[in-house]
Amino acid sequence: SLIQASSSVLQSIKKTKVILFNSILSVIFNIILNLLLIPKYGITGAAIATSSTFILVSCLFYIELYYFTKIHTFSLKFLKAIIAGFISIALIYFITRLVIYSNLLVTILLTISFLVFYLVTLYIIKVFNKDDSQFLEIIEERTNIKLNFIKRLLK
Repeated sequence: SLIQASSSVLQSIKKTKVILFNSILSVIFNIILNLLLIPKYGITGAAIATSSTFILVSCLFYIELYYFTKIHTFSLKFLKAIIAGFISIALIYFITRLVIYSNLLVTILLTISFLVFYLVTLYIIKVFNKDDSQFLEIIEERTNIKLNFIKRLLK
């Protein structure tokens, strides 16, 4: 994960006190958010608290890593993938508001829809590059499944 990679770099440059500070801060932040959100939102509040804590710690590690090493760990491609994810999540959210019944079939269809929306959005905002084509070739070799249609889309 992003935290693990940043933490490993900080550890290798002997910034273990920074890692300890981030860990303590994340525990405190998570407890406070859980106390505020769980009584009102239940398990959804716990999920929001944990996700928010994860995002905070990821940002802290990124800022600290840049501060100590001047290394940029994110690229424009990564930012585009995050944007595509948010767009896809928003579309699925609005679709779920229209669905009256919720069962296994609806969940499977929503999951497939999310994946399709996400991949189409990635394609539209031009996230795929030559490395991705090489990755598809490796998948073809190992699975014996021809992915010519997808490779043509990536070109």
